[in-house]
Amino acid sequence: MNTATPRQLALCAGWSLLLMAALAGFAYGFGFNQIYIAHDELATVQQLTAHESLFRWLFLAFIGILVLDILVSWALYYFLKPWHAALSLLTACFRIMYTALLGVALAPLAFLLSSLPAVAAKGTIVLYCFQAFTAIWSMALLVFGIHLGLLAYLLFRYTPLPKTGAALLLLAGLAYIAAHGLPIIWPGYAAYRLTLEALLSLPMALGELALALWLIVKGGKSKKAI
Repeated sequence: MNTATPRQLALCAGWSLLLMAALAGFAYGFGFNQIYIAHDELATVQQLTAHESLFRWLFLAFIGILVLDILVSWALYYFLKPWHAALSLLTACFRIMYTALLGVALAPLAFLLSSLPAVAAKGTIVLYCFQAFTAIWSMALLVFGIHLGLLAYLLFRYTPLPKTGAALLLLAGLAYIAAHGLPIIWPGYAAYRLTLEALLSLPMALGELALALWLIVKGGKSKKAI
């Protein structure tokens, strides 16, 4: 049974989203991309060996993201339930599906972590583990894009969130779907991957950032939210 007030739920979700953004920036934007060199077994092994401590910290950061995602799923579900119970539940289910896939994606990295430093001598295994993580997490982010699209519709249609905020969230969802869905249906995507990811990275970041700020500043303060 939920006993938290709408304001408490909004603050919980908002601050969790901001903390997740910081953890993701460190874990993936900095740590993962520094260690994993795509399609280069030798370079990846060298980076992993040289930055073993960084790898351990980025793994912990991903665990933090996973825990915070569960917290956000709970907080947003109960926060949005008064406006539309069924749609808030569906939205929460997609976020939980994403979180579950992230947990599966972390399994190969957990294997590496438990096998260090011995596994570093087996370059092929190291590369496969990183590739497995990126492949599964890409599927997870596709599901996450659907979650953002549903969330944007719910917020746009039923809540006092400014329409521009809902539009940014929808744009972020479409960007995630494009970035992680196109490789499945478009054989030539690899040639344009870097360009498209550069174009889509900004809307991906802005959508949840806008939601987080609204939740922290105004979420749960309106009479309807109470």
